[in-house]
Amino acid sequence: MAGRFVHDLRLKTERGPVPLASLLHAGRGLLLDTAGRPDLREAARPWADRVDVVSAAAEGEELPAEAVLLRPDGYAAWSAQGGTADAKDLETALLRWFGTV
Repeated sequence: MAGRFVHDLRLKTERGPVPLASLLHAGRGLLLDTAGRPDLREAARPWADRVDVVSAAAEGEELPAEAVLLRPDGYAAWSAQGGTADAKDLETALLRWFGTV
């Protein structure tokens, strides 16, 4: 999904249903975790000052990845492939797009 625009999905979060676009209003990066991946949330923790982490499920249309790192403009910077290297690959993408910690 990297490099692709992620259209405004309707998401079910712990705070109720929200449009994806509303999660990007703060102008920060967003790690959208749709598979409940604690390893990815932990990998993103050092970037908490510039990347929000949200666990959610898509209503209706599903994302083709377990997690997606979104730039503030709504484009995917990285997506989970479903393997053990996901956390390390996420850290690489976070460094590239959101700088050192």
